[in-house]
Amino acid sequence: MKIVGWRQASAQTQHAVASRSACRRCAWKYSLGRRYRSTATNKSEDRTVWVRSLYLVILLLLATGHFDLKAEDALLPPPEVIRRPTGLSAVPYPDRNPPTPEKIALGAKLFSDPRLSIDGTMSCASCHDPAHAFTNPKPPVRPGVIDTRLRRDVPSLLNVAYATPLHHDGGEPTLEAQMLAPLFNAAEMGNTTFDDLSDRLAALAEYRDAFDKVFASRPTSENLSHALAAFERSLIAADSPFDRWSVGGDEAALSPEASSGFKLFTGKAGCAACHPIDAQSAIFSANAFVNTGVGYMSETRRAAETPEALSDRGREEITHKRDDRYKFRTPTLRNVALTAPYMHDGSLKTLDDVIAYYNAGGSVDPEQDARVKPLGLTEAEQKQLLAFLKSLTSSNLPGGAERVP
Repeated sequence: MKIVGWRQASAQTQHAVASRSACRRCAWKYSLGRRYRSTATNKSEDRTVWVRSLYLVILLLLATGHFDLKAEDALLPPPEVIRRPTGLSAVPYPDRNPPTPEKIALGAKLFSDPRLSIDGTMSCASCHDPAHAFTNPKPPVRPGVIDTRLRRDVPSLLNVAYATPLHHDGGEPTLEAQMLAPLFNAAEMGNTTFDDLSDRLAALAEYRDAFDKVFASRPTSENLSHALAAFERSLIAADSPFDRWSVGGDEAALSPEASSGFKLFTGKAGCAACHPIDAQSAIFSANAFVNTGVGYMSETRRAAETPEALSDRGREEITHKRDDRYKFRTPTLRNVALTAPYMHDGSLKTLDDVIAYYNAGGSVDPEQDARVKPLGLTEAEQKQLLAFLKSLTSSNLPGGAERVP
């Protein structure tokens, strides 16, 4: 059997992140999320060795016919995605959903299959395009759904294993809980009941057999979310020029301009206050919720230009606390050069725009975080900071994402 690499999704695959209020979410989904709340802890070295051998086991299973998945229908992770790359800690996962080769392979197949949607038009890859670093600059909606402007930008799935909680507003505690929301969102996959989705999958021999081998059961909400979550946790991308310089000790890995940008990042520009760096690993996010002023700026513009559009108050919509208004989760900066546009609503189109926004001190929101203030960066320093951000692009990107020179 010929083993192929990642199958590039169609150029038309796009992402829709619909309003939380437009999502008809079942109460059982939230209870499911609570079941999988767990605190990520450092795993043993034995687990690291096991994870590094994971891909070889997948190859053996496929080659010997023990797991019959068509390569052209699946996004099978290459070895550098599964192993722990330079610059990141061991991949955390809930005790109730440990990764296995078969589970990841099943999740990869499900991720790219539009048959999970009610009308066979959208897959997870339609939303999180592997060719665009598992994000999408032009989120769509399903055919037949009224095409309205969606509130939020599409977050990349690269290194999503390290993000908790999920979504810009932290509305989902785990990947397992989050997996189910798009399946029943009318603007995304549009399913009405899980029984109907389960019956459709069980009617397909390829899935009936695969679920039986992986979970010893037919498709259920629990094992479907487990398979998809296991696959998404395998989307690990690090080993960037910065990692090879900071952790690997390769002085030539970082250009002089990027090296100067790193000093600005941790010093004058103050970026590391919200995007911290550890000695041996860095996700470049504390997973905290911060009011950067963008929410206020965007809401002011929305009220003036499109008052009929849905408002977005950020974390406040989850906690119902006034102090959380316009706060959004701080994203990772890894591979940030590949994931334009930026901010929770995609309102800043380029990294130059982002740097200029923070250099100017953010917006006029009187409640924006005190760390967002005028930086006084010169034009040359802004270019150095940009060079550093580009140095966070991984050498082991899954999905065929293009690298920025």
